[in-house]
Amino acid sequence: MLAARRCLEVEDGSYIYVHADRHLAWPEATALVHGGRMRPINHDQRHAVTTAEAAALIAEGHAAPVGGRLFEQPDLCELVFEWDNAGELAFITDRVAASPGVGVEFGCGGGRLLRPLRAAGIDLDGIDASEPAIRWLADELAGQPVDRSVGRGRLMVADMDSFCAPGQYDFALAGLNTLRYLPSWAALRRHLHAAAVSVVSGGVYLVLIDTWTPTASPAPDGDSGEWETPPGPDGLPLRVVWSKIRHDPADGMDLERVEVFRGDERLVDEYQLQLAAPAPHWRKVFTETGEWTVESVHVDEGDTARELTDDFEPVAGNCWFVLRRTEVEGPSLITR
Repeated sequence: MLAARRCLEVEDGSYIYVHADRHLAWPEATALVHGGRMRPINHDQRHAVTTAEAAALIAEGHAAPVGGRLFEQPDLCELVFEWDNAGELAFITDRVAASPGVGVEFGCGGGRLLRPLRAAGIDLDGIDASEPAIRWLADELAGQPVDRSVGRGRLMVADMDSFCAPGQYDFALAGLNTLRYLPSWAALRRHLHAAAVSVVSGGVYLVLIDTWTPTASPAPDGDSGEWETPPGPDGLPLRVVWSKIRHDPADGMDLERVEVFRGDERLVDEYQLQLAAPAPHWRKVFTETGEWTVESVHVDEGDTARELTDDFEPVAGNCWFVLRRTEVEGPSLITR
């Protein structure tokens, strides 16, 4: 499995990915074999690699960090993800306009969605685990009016699977693949319960994720996409290469690699783990406690979103799940 064989946990809670041409042996002590040579790996009693050892493995070219770096650089993210989001904004606006109130965006990052929604008059709080992103977003929003008298327009640094604001929100949203970046399916379940506590009965939660239906196929291992950004402040565009390394059905996770280049200089080279499953599995997890129902599923087609009338229609791509908060009070979930 990805988490056990290739991605090693570090004592600080992060992960490193051991490159595929290295062999990991698991006797009483962990060892790495490469080029006929064996190198011990220093870890603690939980088999979490020490911070110093992780840094050494990266420096020696045996491993790479998993996640974190790109999303801790909001200026860079602003360029990498600068594409037309008019279709996403229209989908969100159409569904929250009927139930005005205060909303929250989970994993708001630098505000790719939050900023234009706030500018359109939608009251929206933002939650993200990245302090650099939240600080950057706060500076970007400094010129927008905020009604502090009712506690609106807050930006908060928090982990999605632990943030809870009982009954404070009328709606919620999570942009493209935000939920896929949660570290485990257990973390997703914790988040869904916390979100259910935070959103009032009848409220809507809009989730956009890359998935597939049972009669379609997920992107194959080795599949990659490449795009060029508009010129940055220095007048040079960035070239982004996003590759799928492998899918592990046992873990229900994908391992992906993202590389960002400015000319011949590689600015980012990192691996990322994402939750990955067909649409019926997402539907099952969303609804299993009874706190949420799946009202509809829509395929994002750029300018528009087409509703799926049957999960078994062969579709692979970005899909909106429209979740509706029920009156059920689910059990408190404490899982790992």
